[in-house]
Amino acid sequence: MVSFNQRISAIILSLSVTACSTLTVSTDYNPDFDFSSLQTYGWLDVEDARIEGARVDNPLIRNRIISSVDTALQSKGFVKSTEGTPDFLVTWLGAVDTRLRYDTISNFYGPYWSRGYYGGGWSGYQRTYATEYEEGTLIIDILSQQDKQLVWRGTGRDFVDNLRTQEEITKMIDNAVNRILADFPPGRKPE
Repeated sequence: MVSFNQRISAIILSLSVTACSTLTVSTDYNPDFDFSSLQTYGWLDVEDARIEGARVDNPLIRNRIISSVDTALQSKGFVKSTEGTPDFLVTWLGAVDTRLRYDTISNFYGPYWSRGYYGGGWSGYQRTYATEYEEGTLIIDILSQQDKQLVWRGTGRDFVDNLRTQEEITKMIDNAVNRILADFPPGRKPE
């Protein structure tokens, strides 16, 4: 039987980046904020974080996401502040929502041309199928240190797929986080 933590891990972290991935990423930011001055970061205190629900607030997932965000930010030259006041704060949010997708399939025979004769007509049928699926969302927020106001947000959404090994889950998280943070900070070209 699949454990509750394994199911949660699979649901939250199905943000895979593969050749046939459906991961969509969007970002938004405050254009008046000076991102060029940022050098150090820290994590928003757990008590202040907006993480709710047992499906999302999983220590295994939390640790993987934090580690992945740390690695991505440090690869961009930011330093994690362990003492003093960092230039900006980071937090994350996650959710899993049930969605419906409708697919309409039309099967028909249309007009045809054969040996100088135009014949035929429209014959066929159309059928719509509803499919329920789960969509995982990962949001990474960057907040100003002074007033803890949101200055940048990156969001990744993807279909939730089958259970995976811990290594595959970690790889999916890393890929999703890297795609989400690819354009952070705004104005800096990806390395």
